Amino acid sequence: MAGSTLTIAGAIVGNMILPGIGGMIGAAAGGMIGGAIDQSMAKPRQAAQMDITGVSSVEGSPIPRAFGKVRVGGMLVWATRFNRSSGSSHAGKGSPAGTSTTDTYTANFAVAICLGQIYNVTRVWFDGKEQNLSTLPWRLYYGSTSQTADSLIVAKEGAAWAPAFRGICYAVFEGLDLTNVGNRIPQVSFEVWSTSAGTETMDNIVSTLCSDAGVDTGLIDVTDIASITVSGYVYPGSQTVREAIAPLAELYGFDGFESGGNVVFKRRGANPTVTVALADMTAASGPNADPFTIERQQETDLDALMGVSFVNADNDKYWQETTYVRRRVDGGKRERRLRLAHATRRHAARSVTINAPYDEITARAQMLLDDEWVGREHLTTTLGPDWLGIEPGDSFTLDVNGLLRGFLVVRTSYSGAVEIQARSYEPSAYDIIIAPAPTTSTQPAAGTTPTTDPTPVTTTPVDIGGAGGTDGGGNTESLGAGGSGVGGDITGGI
Repeated sequence: MAGSTLTIAGAIVGNMILPGIGGMIGAAAGGMIGGAIDQSMAKPRQAAQMDITGVSSVEGSPIPRAFGKVRVGGMLVWATRFNRSSGSSHAGKGSPAGTSTTDTYTANFAVAICLGQIYNVTRVWFDGKEQNLSTLPWRLYYGSTSQTADSLIVAKEGAAWAPAFRGICYAVFEGLDLTNVGNRIPQVSFEVWSTSAGTETMDNIVSTLCSDAGVDTGLIDVTDIASITVSGYVYPGSQTVREAIAPLAELYGFDGFESGGNVVFKRRGANPTVTVALADMTAASGPNADPFTIERQQETDLDALMGVSFVNADNDKYWQETTYVRRRVDGGKRERRLRLAHATRRHAARSVTINAPYDEITARAQMLLDDEWVGREHLTTTLGPDWLGIEPGDSFTLDVNGLLRGFLVVRTSYSGAVEIQARSYEPSAYDIIIAPAPTTSTQPAAGTTPTTDPTPVTTTPVDIGGAGGTDGGGNTESLGAGGSGVGGDITGGI
């Protein structure tokens, strides 16, 4: 506005002083002055960003549970309006006179990290970029059941309405400068240590998941899987306990089944302790009945390639990778295999939220193919009352005219005699499940700012369990990888 007015005025005055060319000179001078005035009056400002679309916050979304050392994404659980502050800056030399105003935004918000009490959070990423923890304006709450509400939330919401998020590990960011993250709340992820060693034992993982599902305490036996060490595992919370335990049982070679009213988890790989002879089956089946039947899958019906997607523990950024292994057709432990494996294109795939070294998952993927091979034969037979003690998860040696074969019981039923279904079994196929010694490395310092809950506490394994059950026909079923076997369900109310 001022530019156009002074242009006209300059032209009139210039023409009066120097007719002709004076009008042109006056118009140019007036335009320059008016333009400078317009720029100083405009004071351009940065657009306000008052939304929180940069972070996940969906009603009803589950909060994950972390085991070992893993990276998990945060979920926004509380926030205030953005705070805006304005600053002025003068134009540089050679530029039109005037100042510009820049707005700076800061945010107060809380992010839920995971369920349960953890040991510490050691790294934080904003939009995938790692942050310096010593400079972040944050406070960390470790998820204890007695933690108090954050002072900022109390100040904003009032003591009566401020949630303490007990049993949830969460972080509060106060006055976080949003300049470098697009003036919005960023996507936040955290490196979580559930224990000081940065690893977790399988018995604690299984028992904790069962506890979260409401299984009664004392009705579960996880003693046999206590020696299995897992680098890291994330339970997303959107699965049932069966769906969560099944891939763990498959990769780490264990089964769950009912025994004496309890749910017992037992590792595979133990040598059979009993022998079933042909006479044991004939006496129960009758003189004219077939003592047993064995069905064998064709080799071309088995998977030739196994792919497992996982989080590579060897990668500093927790990248998801996939390892592929092909079923061995000669050499190694399975020398008798035919080369027909090259005639099939069957491909199996697994995707697990396990954080583990690449070599370990590759070896376990190979174990899955070996397990499918050794379990390709399915035995059905009936035993006499003397065998009432046999149950799913037990292994035995079948002796038929001096030919010894190993089998693993996957299902039993009772009708005066014991009807069993079993799959062929070879203990050496599960050698990979022998867990390495737990690491003794010290967890690095987190560098967090002081909190109202400052003492990191290690997670204590909880001895819980759940009642087993039978199906409508009085059958007891087993949980586990099952390979090509008959089992695959967990009993009870899990």
